[in-house]
Amino acid sequence: MILLDNWVAVRIGEVRESDSVLSVSFPRDRKRRLRLSTAKVIGKVARRAEVYKVVTSMGDIKITPEHPILDYRRRWVAIEPDRAPVKSTRMREGMLIRFTVKPETFDEDENYIRGYLTGALRGDGSLTHYVHSRTGKPVPFFKFAVKDQDFLMTVKKYLEVFGISLPVKRVYCGLYRQVTRGLVSGRKDVFHRIEELMTTGSSLSWYRGFLAGLFDAEGGLSEAGCLRIKNTDKELLELACKGLERLGIPYVYESYGKVDAIRIGRIGHIAKFFMRTHPKIRRKTGRLIGRALLTTTMIEEIEPIGEELVYNLETDKGVFICNGFITHNCQNWRLSKFPPDPSRANYVSPGDMVRLAVESACQGISVSFTEPTLLFEYSLDIFPLALERGLYTNYVSNGYMTVEALRMLREARLQALKVDVKGGKEAVRRYCQADVEVVWRNAEEAKRMGIHVEVVNLIIPGVNDDESSLREVVENHVKRLGPDTPIHFTAYFPAYRFDAPPTPVEKLEEAYELAKRYGVNYPYIGNVPGHRYENTYCPNCGALLIKRFGLSTVRIRLTDDGRCPRCGMEIPIRLWPRGRSTV
Repeated sequence: MILLDNWVAVRIGEVRESDSVLSVSFPRDRKRRLRLSTAKVIGKVARRAEVYKVVTSMGDIKITPEHPILDYRRRWVAIEPDRAPVKSTRMREGMLIRFTVKPETFDEDENYIRGYLTGALRGDGSLTHYVHSRTGKPVPFFKFAVKDQDFLMTVKKYLEVFGISLPVKRVYCGLYRQVTRGLVSGRKDVFHRIEELMTTGSSLSWYRGFLAGLFDAEGGLSEAGCLRIKNTDKELLELACKGLERLGIPYVYESYGKVDAIRIGRIGHIAKFFMRTHPKIRRKTGRLIGRALLTTTMIEEIEPIGEELVYNLETDKGVFICNGFITHNCQNWRLSKFPPDPSRANYVSPGDMVRLAVESACQGISVSFTEPTLLFEYSLDIFPLALERGLYTNYVSNGYMTVEALRMLREARLQALKVDVKGGKEAVRRYCQADVEVVWRNAEEAKRMGIHVEVVNLIIPGVNDDESSLREVVENHVKRLGPDTPIHFTAYFPAYRFDAPPTPVEKLEEAYELAKRYGVNYPYIGNVPGHRYENTYCPNCGALLIKRFGLSTVRIRLTDDGRCPRCGMEIPIRLWPRGRSTV
């Protein structure tokens, strides 16, 4: 089970890319406590693999042998540490590991919705009668006006479940007649229908919804970290107390004269309240982010259970919480480090691969992840077939090849080459045992051949993030490839046996600004979905030309002949035929 950032627990198979999930932050000072944070899901892979069940006093978790979890000393432990994506210790029974909170979930059925509406409307709504000025007769009137739009739209949606559809209107509230948005109605049938919905229920599901609605209306988290629900209606609070008792959540009842309150003090109990009720206002549930919610549990047993379908999540922070345990990403390292299994290998011919790409509505063929020169002969066969079917051809390479190999790829109609330079000369020599001059030579030669070239520089803290290394990369880029060649500064995340902290966004922005100062027209920041420097801007007038989010192109604002629509500057970008994405 995975906890989303609104404290709703879902099965890992139901998590989608771009979902925000609960994670933890790692302070640089090891004496400081880990704290809750959020992470964006940037990928999910399903596969069949050998699975183990790790039994603890707090609950169980199913993991693959190479999947690491965090121990009480902030070290990663795995059943087979040699295959783990980060430096890990062998997991053993009796070890203490970190634990947050056990995920809980339930179905939001009709009783839940009735309970939510009762809590929300009794807390922030009103059902009253006023005397008509002409007839002198009482007229029923319903009003629900709040500032929080999440709350308003949830109530509107839930009313529609029971056939009550009300438009959102401008409403005057309070002594000073402040304008806000809300739901209002003077119809008798609406009034009586809402009255019927606001009757007290008896099911556990009704109490879950009632507490969620009442918290959204009257609750919040104080600066001291306590959850409080205040109201002048003691009967309403007593009903809430009954619900908390049925859900098994400890609380304290406080009296402040005219106003009484229910207080839940412990962070763990507040987390249980969120998971067992599902409040809808994110700014309220988000108040627990940044708080410490960590304990430890002991591994009692490690039991192999055979082969199963497993999901591997990738988050932008490299860490997420699964079944309450802190786990690490399993990233692209698996494609190169996972032991091969010939019995599962399937050969797909170049012709079949092109056919599958066309049937799947793909725009091109890109050889990536593992070093594509390992598929050199396959590439020579598949690229001409791809071009015949209207697909573009692309290589994502470390650029470490002979010039003769590059010419053969060009003759096979390679159109685009994305080269990873991996830092300055010293960093590449030390960590890759290679000569970066070969990479720059091949990038320069490819551009001379008419291949579209882009450069990627993965910035790793403590490896190639110093100013001299960044300056060396930018100077080589401008000198050898020119200012119009794009360069991407991408964020690193801990993987396999490298456990340096993730790249700070500020360091990426520093590299971006350095490239701009050296005259690079199209620098980018990568692996930070939603950052403004993912986009393409006109170097002349600064107009937004291509808006991106992660791997997706959201909008293209170029004229048909590839010019800036504001100033008319020609943009040297490769566009595939109209209706297809950019290369």
